[in-house]
Amino acid sequence: MQPGANSARHGPVHHPSKHVRSPQCLTLWCATNLKYTHPRYCLGNLQCFRYNNLSMAKRYRFCPFCATTLVEAFRFEQVRPCCPSCGFVQFPDPKVAVIALVIHQDHILLVQRGVDPAKGRWALPGGYMDAGEMPANALQRELAEEVGLAVDVQDLIQIYPMNNGEGRRVGIVLAFTASPAGDLALDRIGDDVTDAGWFPPDAVPADLAFESTTTLIQAWLAQQPQRPDGD
Repeated sequence: MQPGANSARHGPVHHPSKHVRSPQCLTLWCATNLKYTHPRYCLGNLQCFRYNNLSMAKRYRFCPFCATTLVEAFRFEQVRPCCPSCGFVQFPDPKVAVIALVIHQDHILLVQRGVDPAKGRWALPGGYMDAGEMPANALQRELAEEVGLAVDVQDLIQIYPMNNGEGRRVGIVLAFTASPAGDLALDRIGDDVTDAGWFPPDAVPADLAFESTTTLIQAWLAQQPQRPDGD
């Protein structure tokens, strides 16, 4: 790294829970002039940005430190977006999500997604890890936020690729087994889900979201005992 260059193994320099001041759109893509806004939204251009896996693969257009237009340059064995003014180099960090195969007796927990991607489809509960979290803690937080359920996180089942809508791999999905740690009641429905429920093998919804959910549910169904005809 050049002397004086900014360390770049991170994304935009803002705290996710604070309102911050920026000369431009905080996506660093559309250059909308802003004063105060929430870091996850560009309110000047609503078509610009919604913090999801479609945006993860995008490269910055503007430097997050000095707002200079970035250029493509060969740095650290790859062509990367670089700032010709202050030396910033963008290293796109992978996103990490966690999902849980939560089983109680012969029922599986599924949530109906309330946001894109796959809005309206059913999926295993989970979400993105926050910085500083371990996977089990992230899953417990997500289950509490989405459906109000406390769980014990158990074994890692598989690691799946996370792709954006353009087919580009932008991260990984860690799938774990889990079990309820107390009451089975789904006491709340979070902002990003519209429904949730415990499903027996013969009532699993057909409209499933994501390869990871489909693959894990198919494997779970294959392990269930066959019921005699007529039952």
